[in-house]
Parts: sequence; structure tokens; C-alpha cells
Amino acid sequence: MRIGIDASDMVAEHLTGIEYALTELTSQLPKIDTQSEFALYLNFTRPEYAKRFSERVQPLLSERVKAYICRIPNRVMQVLSGPLRWPLDWTTGRCDSVLYPSFIMHAQRHGARVATIHDLMPITHPEYFSPQHRADFQRIVPRLVRQADALIAVSEYTKSMLVEKLGVAAQRVRVVHHGVSSAFCPAEPDRIKALRRQYGLPRPYVLFVGTAEPRKNLPRLVKAIAHLRTRFQHDVDLVIAGKAAWGSSELRTCIDDERLHRNVHLLGHARFEELPVLYSGALAAVQPSIVEGFGMPILEAMACGTPVVAANASSLPEVCGGAALLFDPHNVEELALLLNRLIEESALRSEFAQRGKIRAAQFTWAKSARETLAVLRDAA
Repeated sequence: MRIGIDASDMVAEHLTGIEYALTELTSQLPKIDTQSEFALYLNFTRPEYAKRFSERVQPLLSERVKAYICRIPNRVMQVLSGPLRWPLDWTTGRCDSVLYPSFIMHAQRHGARVATIHDLMPITHPEYFSPQHRADFQRIVPRLVRQADALIAVSEYTKSMLVEKLGVAAQRVRVVHHGVSSAFCPAEPDRIKALRRQYGLPRPYVLFVGTAEPRKNLPRLVKAIAHLRTRFQHDVDLVIAGKAAWGSSELRTCIDDERLHRNVHLLGHARFEELPVLYSGALAAVQPSIVEGFGMPILEAMACGTPVVAANASSLPEVCGGAALLFDPHNVEELALLLNRLIEESALRSEFAQRGKIRAAQFTWAKSARETLAVLRDAA
């Protein structure tokens, strides 16, 4: 069997959510299927992409895993993707199945097309996205869903939204959960101390990992930290590790309003190797999102032995599986009370740290790759 993978996102500037999952799957699939050939499709021309290709993609290549780089600039591809429809297999050669891990699907002359749907948030929660993002998503994704020969949803929640919002037949969708890398494990105390010195984190901290955007509900998390500091008298900081995105200005306004400039640390995008240390040093990791397609930071924190507090919304209870403290994402006081309990009750911290480790161990990228491979084979 010959399997194609649209690996273009592997050379993105930062490996967040979708890009990170693609990189892990691309690494695991050839280990699970030792007979098939894998054709990785990429499209770039600029030197910075070539550098990331050599760092991230090149180490994965072998006799059975080859990269095929389309050198047509994106502005030209946009024209060709209209009436002329440049097929992917003109670049990669003929494949039996092709995996499309994000919201772009190319024309193909041969083989089945398998699309992974991470979420439908610009359709289900349009108020959290820019008008242009909503318009592009609502134009592209329903057509992609119709054209795919098979669909993978990353959670039961996302599958239910495909059925409810786009009328997809449930039997067309296979749920394949993400995994968590073995790199996420409790860090040594010396590494935690060094990283805290590096980032200037002298006080105990609560951690959020992810892009700072409106649906992440970060202003309410900031207000919960303010409650901890004033009502419960805990000298606790908030660390936000993730890049700022469209609509993040409300977060900065909230920090100003609560006068927490010295207590909210905006680290920006943290390097992958720093994340396990940040998780390990935290009192708790919080995922306060109004909506998520999956919620990978939950499993990463759990694998590091860090108690998790998560919103009782969308896919998050599914991922947590009873191993996290849940709260109404609109209720600041409830979140503050849960964080206060974790700070004051060492037995509760230990209980949810242990529950989290057991839960995270159920999610591996090898398992995700096996289940993805089954969909690719069935589609072919």
C-alpha cells in the first residue's frame, strides 16, 4: 500500500495543536505499518521553510518514507486550485489513500481522500472568530467534508457536531483521539528551578498552555487568579504559555483592570522541551475554554503529574474522563474555589495528580496511528 500525507503543516513556524499532532502521526505511522510506503507532500519555496524541513521532516525520511516538495508558489496554486485543479498526485505520484490532517484538501486523480476534522468552531461558535476566518471556514469545510471518502474526528464531541451541524452520516466518521508524547513526564526539581529563574517566576503559579484567543476564556481565568489573591489571600501567579492571536486584546485589558501586571506572565510560544518543565512546576494546569475540539494540554499536564482544572464544556469532559476537577466556564467564582481547594488540600492535589497519570497513559500516539491507519486502509 502507498499512503500519502499532506505534511505541509510540519514546516509551520510553531507546532501547535494540528501541526504537532501531524508531526507525531507522521513519525508513528511507518513504525506501525512496516510494509507500506509513505509519500509526504509539502509545498514551500522560502528558505525559512526549507530550514524547518531539514529539522523536522528530514529525520523521518527513509527508503519507505519520502518527501515530495511542490515548488509552485501559493499565489499560483490558488489560481490552479480553481478551474485547473492541480492534483496532489502530480507531485507525489499515485497513492492508495491520502491523509489530509487539516482543513485543506487537494484535487486527486487516484486514491481515497481521508480528512481529519479537529473542530467546527467557526460554525458552532462564530462569535469567537474574525469575520474573514468564519467566511473562509464556512466556504471550505462543508465542501471538504462532502468530498472526503472518509472522515476522522478527534473526539466524540467533534463527531456529534459533524452530524448535527453538517448533516454527516454518523457511519462516515471514525473517532481517533490524539495521543500524548512520552516527553511529557514529571521533570527533575533542578530543571524546574532553572526554568523558573529563566522566566522570573519566584511565586507559585497556575499554568495555561495554548493560544491566547477569545474562545480560551482567559479573562475569566485572570479574574479567578485575582479572587485567589484577594479573597483567599494566596500569593499565586498565572503563567500563560502560548502566542497571542486575533481577539487577545481583552486579555490584556483584564490584566490592567485587575492590576495583575506583576502576577500574570505572558511567556509567548514556549519551546516544546520547556513544556514538561512548566507543567511539572505548576500548582495546577487550567483549561478554561468555552469550546475545544480536543484539548491536548490536558493530557500533557496529566502526564507530568500536574492536577488539572478544566471547563465542563464541549470535548473537555470526554478527554478528562473523571481525572480533572470540572467547572462552569462562565463561573469565575467556581473556578477560584476549585483552585483554592487544590492549593489548600494536599490530599486532593495528590489524588488528581495520580488520576491524571492513569488517564494520560490511555492516550498514545502509537494507538492514534494504528486507528488512523485502519481508516486509511478501509478507505483504500
